[in-house]
Amino acid sequence: MSKNRSSKQQNRDRRKAKRASRGESNVVPLFPQSMTTPSSLIPAGFQEWVSTELFSDDEVPADGFTEQLEILLQAVAGVHPEFDATAWTMDDVEAMGGFLEFMIEKESIPVDQARVIAYAGMTLARFLTEHGRWAGDPDAPAFAQERLPAAVGLMMGTTEIGPVDEDAERAALMATEPLARITVLLGWLGDGRPTTPNRWLKPAAARELAQALGLEMPAGRTSMSNFAPLRHLWLYAQAMGLIKVNTVRATPVVSAAEWEAAPVQAPRNALTNWIDSMFPEDVDTEFSAQFYESLAAIIMAGCTNFANTRADIDGWVEKLGYSEVLVRALHGRLASCIEEGWLTLEADTYVVPEALRPAVLPAIPQLGQMQAANDDALFTDAPIDGDLHVRIELDGVSPPVWRLLVVNSLTTLTEFHDILQTVFDWENSHLHQFIAGGRRWMDERALTGEGRGDLHSEYDVMVGDILRAPGAQMIYEYDFGDGWSHLITVSDIKPAPDERHPEVLDGEGMAPLEDVGGPPGWEDFVAAVSDPRHPDHAERREWAGLAPGQSFDPTAFDLAAVNRQLRRLFS
Repeated sequence: MSKNRSSKQQNRDRRKAKRASRGESNVVPLFPQSMTTPSSLIPAGFQEWVSTELFSDDEVPADGFTEQLEILLQAVAGVHPEFDATAWTMDDVEAMGGFLEFMIEKESIPVDQARVIAYAGMTLARFLTEHGRWAGDPDAPAFAQERLPAAVGLMMGTTEIGPVDEDAERAALMATEPLARITVLLGWLGDGRPTTPNRWLKPAAARELAQALGLEMPAGRTSMSNFAPLRHLWLYAQAMGLIKVNTVRATPVVSAAEWEAAPVQAPRNALTNWIDSMFPEDVDTEFSAQFYESLAAIIMAGCTNFANTRADIDGWVEKLGYSEVLVRALHGRLASCIEEGWLTLEADTYVVPEALRPAVLPAIPQLGQMQAANDDALFTDAPIDGDLHVRIELDGVSPPVWRLLVVNSLTTLTEFHDILQTVFDWENSHLHQFIAGGRRWMDERALTGEGRGDLHSEYDVMVGDILRAPGAQMIYEYDFGDGWSHLITVSDIKPAPDERHPEVLDGEGMAPLEDVGGPPGWEDFVAAVSDPRHPDHAERREWAGLAPGQSFDPTAFDLAAVNRQLRRLFS
């Protein structure tokens, strides 16, 4: 996905200049004097391309999509007799936008249908450009990607945002969860706090920060990197340049008082960047492309008079052929946005508060730009829908260590990583990867350079994309030095309730200690600690922090404790 703000502004400036030089009306009559037959307007090959690229699963007939496009092309041809469907001018695009706005204003067509028509027009522009068949104004395709969604309430430039009282905007910004936590973090840091060589807060300090934020850090967790709320806040504050962190100490760049008194542009930019980070730069699955495209559309619509209700989105299953899995995933992510305080659900309608729109809108990617990173998408089908019952075995470890876990199929690999770290009591202090079907997925921050081959970002891939049937398997590797390999096997798939956190149903064995030397090192450690006559007995117990007389049982497993930690993780 491209989010190039400067080129977007340049295109807008060029368009304004062209419009000013023309001085022509952009309003399209509702009933044009002449109509061109549909068959002469749809470019050859477009419907076949749509059938294979957009509707290959036959959930929605491609001819229904092209019928919506015909409505748009006929309207333009009626007022521009020389209109060529492969060679749009800037006037043609403006006429398309004017037609859609007029139809919505007069309630001649439902807003949902107008949005499908707009998307159909954008799709035709994409088709012509990608196939080298564009013969019109070179600026027209980019203009269409902005003008058409804007006409149906799916995009607004910052110049279109109504006036917002600065004090009201600041208060609204600071009340959002991400910025409120930044304020607490800066105040808590004071003159600075000690850090580990890995640039995280030391365990005691991390627990103190969690308490200051009103968060309950799971018992036994020794690293903030393994507690998602703290990890995200810590990395975000660094990325925003609000704190400086080295291998010894973390210090605030600005004090809490300076942060709260900063010009409103500072917290506005901070929230923009927080929301922007929610959208990946690239997506590897068609499902994820549709998910983020739809999410962006809903949020943009929430800044207009065309905001979507929950019922609207539920209706996309029948009207637009969306899968029920996708609609449920959208409602779930929107609920998270509401919890963060920059989206509201008013009268069952998703609305962005007016005071926050100057921060929210610049973060939302343009409609039509969320596409799979390459034509050979990793997954073309939606993830399966349900709760996966998976058995996770730590390979090569004696005594055996395994867990039986229930996890929703819509859980992303990033979230699944956090779950596995909790379930096995790891500290998230090393790299990890998921492996299945000859492909690998890692944390997006660990992916650098070109030519990664089979290596992909885990950010937007869901567990249900990979594990699709009983018996399906994948591997989770953690700490490439010690080499902990977790074999994950689906034992069953059951219908998912509306809300359910991951849960461990059963298990056996104590999770190994970090940096013990992998499975062989763990076996040696267990032998030494369990045998008072072993020459390394005292040294190994001291290394593990075992108090004199403290028992050690490598077969122990506390089911209730691990589920408490999972509930805290997702609270």
